[in-house]
Amino acid sequence: MNRELPDDAEPELTMPPSDALPPPSPLLTTRESSAPDPLDLAFFAALRAHGLLAELTDGMLAAFLDRASDRAEADARRLDVLELYYDAVREPTAGDPNGTPDRAVFVRASSATSARAVVDALAGAFPALGDVSMERLGGDDGPLVLRNGDMISAVDDEVASEGGPSVAARALVAAFNVLVERAGDERRLVPVRGDGRRELYVALPRAAAITLNLGAHLEPLPSTELMALAAY
Repeated sequence: MNRELPDDAEPELTMPPSDALPPPSPLLTTRESSAPDPLDLAFFAALRAHGLLAELTDGMLAAFLDRASDRAEADARRLDVLELYYDAVREPTAGDPNGTPDRAVFVRASSATSARAVVDALAGAFPALGDVSMERLGGDDGPLVLRNGDMISAVDDEVASEGGPSVAARALVAAFNVLVERAGDERRLVPVRGDGRRELYVALPRAAAITLNLGAHLEPLPSTELMALAAY
């Protein structure tokens, strides 16, 4: 018998370690504006050239970079800008088959972030799929899967931990991408470079993902791992 997980039985979400990173700096500052880092501009230009950030104007980018410029670490600074952008343009319409802009999904390293919440966010980015649930096949000890109608996709990276089973956000994304592939969508979720506290996934076709990965704009993964994660 298949069993959908109750809220208190789902695996805990695991995230990359972040204790070695400096504490986040506030985005809002009162200092004078400074010139943006050319490498930051090149990073956002690359994303825009491959179909992302369609609503990001040069003025918005300059303002967001200024607000995030207290961050010394480039990946954290760029994620700040991306979070500001998606917060500004994220106004999903009920029943909109396009979901969130760029189908972007942020996952934060927080004990309050559950695996179920991540699955809900993934499904919200691809509303045309309909309902996506997380369940075990065959009972409490059965394998963990994502279900979309008659389609199921195994979540492979579930591991035992002191507080019970846990699962990495990336394993949920990999399983979800299989459902997206079976639904016939050529765009799959791939990870932008993270900062240890946040993971950001955006939807890209295969060629764009390969190019951005070669340019070090995505989370550094061997090409074979990226292809497997995205189910290309």
